Amino acid sequence: MTAEHTAEQSETDVADSEALLESLLSSHRAVMQMEMGVERFRAMNTLFDETRQTLRTIDSRMSRLSQERNGFRDEIAFIRRHRSRLATLRGYLSATYRSADRAIANLDGFTLNHDPAKLKIMLKDPDRLGIVRGTSFLGLIKNGERKEAVDNYNKNVLKALDGLLADHRAFLHSIATDWQAKQDETSHVLDRISEIKKTIGFFMKELQVEHVRIGKNLLPEHIDQLQVAEKKLVDWLKGQKESAAVPKVEE
Repeated sequence: MTAEHTAEQSETDVADSEALLESLLSSHRAVMQMEMGVERFRAMNTLFDETRQTLRTIDSRMSRLSQERNGFRDEIAFIRRHRSRLATLRGYLSATYRSADRAIANLDGFTLNHDPAKLKIMLKDPDRLGIVRGTSFLGLIKNGERKEAVDNYNKNVLKALDGLLADHRAFLHSIATDWQAKQDETSHVLDRISEIKKTIGFFMKELQVEHVRIGKNLLPEHIDQLQVAEKKLVDWLKGQKESAAVPKVEE
């Protein structure tokens, strides 16, 4: 997923959540314009169902975004751990090669072009990654210095390589993405959607008050038109205070 696509998806998540809220508010305005009676009662029941479904949708959306953010955090932690291993490796490489930076660059190139198993075999040869200390540019060897460099390679470099080769290709691909920016953007989106969820929560409480009021104001001739489950709901509403909990509508 590209950074551009992620940003677009984030804006879509926010826009969709805002649209859900506006749809609820629009439906509420329509309900409030209805005459007191069966139609208004049923419209309010439908609005309650829609509000509950909206909250479930937003919860699901926030859960997905939280999982994505956790994935970004995992990538950031992975990069941090791998860079720590590379720092250790670089220290050992400095004791073996004239240029640790060149050795790292060569390692990167080999990693992108060979699988870890083949690379492990290739790197048994210390000359693969660069010019070993004790070796001149003309190929002449100073035996004492080269021996120390190769001993360090066999003792320390190979051990350090063994601890990071399996993850190094994934690391090279991962650092091409700004995971911190993705994490920050997702956190921002979650904050915005969380505010929308809070607004819907307040809206639900207002619906509760209005629902109780509608139930208490239904006339006997209205109640006669209701189905059995609806009559049970009316009985329940009539026994509630306007600050009561949100009623459970029977299926």
